[in-house]
Amino acid sequence: MDEIVKDNKIYRFTNELENTQDAQRQVVIKSILEHLKNYHKLTNIERFHNMLLKCDKVTAKKPFHRLNPFQKKVILKNYLENYLTQNKLNKDKIDKLTEDILDLIKNKKINSKNLIFNPDNQQELADITKIKITSSKVELIVSKKKSNVTV
Repeated sequence: MDEIVKDNKIYRFTNELENTQDAQRQVVIKSILEHLKNYHKLTNIERFHNMLLKCDKVTAKKPFHRLNPFQKKVILKNYLENYLTQNKLNKDKIDKLTEDILDLIKNKKINSKNLIFNPDNQQELADITKIKITSSKVELIVSKKKSNVTV
């Protein structure tokens, strides 16, 4: 229905532009026509996409311990993918490594102070202290005793 009204308005202003001799009125009509031709009503998909972008911005403002488990998992998975790529390690067990780190966080062996985020993007982990990551396991490093506990 909106398209029909829009088309009628365009037709009306086009006819008026053709029949108007007043230069000021022609400028106004041209701007109205340009606005009508460029006007685009957002589709449901576009509105949904915009809402997701807003959610990402809100999530970026939350501290890590306030995120839901899925969001934490996504952040850790991105970190592990980057870490394993940079250190040229195998990415086969990335899901297991993510779960191991989440377990360490859940059991409070690693807390938010051990998670170092990128200063430019607070949703991107730069490093996790107190752990050593290999391609198959996550090791918790106890600093005073210098002993490693394998998870």
